[in-house]
Amino acid sequence: MSEQEIQAIVAAAVKAALAPAQEDQPVVESKPTREVRKAANQKLNRQINAQLANATKAAKAGDGAGVVKALVKADALCPTHWDSTDKRIKAKAQAFVDAGVVTAK
Repeated sequence: MSEQEIQAIVAAAVKAALAPAQEDQPVVESKPTREVRKAANQKLNRQINAQLANATKAAKAGDGAGVVKALVKADALCPTHWDSTDKRIKAKAQAFVDAGVVTAK
């Protein structure tokens, strides 16, 4: 082996060592921990409950527009897979319609 061949091999090895490593597998993002998810869900549930309370307060004050506004906010906050919470919001809205506080469209 000539000296030029050895230098070429060494240069190729150095170049390969300095090149950024390519990963064969895609980067997998880790899911949030159970505690983090629980805290986020609790916060969201408190926000929804607050809007339902605002709707009740507006109904007691006779403010139909305030009732609708609070119920729309609660519905917007509710994730689509939270079926029981969604049913609770719809039941509350129906109760206000039945009580005559707001009219159904």
